[in-house]
Amino acid sequence: MFDLPAVEWSSHTRSGSGLWLGEIVATFGLLTVILGVVLITIITNVFAFSYSALIVPIGISDYGVSPVLVGLLAAAEPLGAITSGLAMATGLVRMDRPRMMISGSFLFLFALVATALAPWYGLAFLLLLIGGLGTAAFSSMQSTLVLTAAPAAARSRILGIITVCIGTGPLGVLAAGALSERLGPSHAMLVMALAGLAALGVVRLRVAELSR
Repeated sequence: MFDLPAVEWSSHTRSGSGLWLGEIVATFGLLTVILGVVLITIITNVFAFSYSALIVPIGISDYGVSPVLVGLLAAAEPLGAITSGLAMATGLVRMDRPRMMISGSFLFLFALVATALAPWYGLAFLLLLIGGLGTAAFSSMQSTLVLTAAPAAARSRILGIITVCIGTGPLGVLAAGALSERLGPSHAMLVMALAGLAALGVVRLRVAELSR
């Protein structure tokens, strides 16, 4: 369904209640997919990507590593995303289904939960590297779903809405900072990731189109 135009003018008169009902269901499905993309984008940017603000205090206070190793820890997730992106670009991995977006977000958030509980620096680095595989799936499908589900005339406006949703990230950074002050950086990451998983679970249950 995603490779067909969302809106197409017809030169023939539509007749039959079944045809009209089918068009209504198809249109509703496309709008639901776009709504799901918006919600997942907000959740991932607020509750997941805000982890970056906690990397420095976690590296220094929890693991006691040097600034160089703190920087390496911060690069783990992007490195995982680059690796996954290269695999997609070379055709080794296919990301062509709607469920890849929400699955990638789930993987990223689960990796953050595990990282918050990791007792060793090396394990935390490996977990963030795995989380980067999820962010690649999330990012690649984020624009793809909009471009394939939205009518051509509305794509630029919907992409603008997605950009606004991405801009909610600083709200998550503020929340992570406030939690870190009270609970410590690792516990702040854990709380944010668990909240993100809960919110993502609700979207998963409500937007069935993203599970295909």
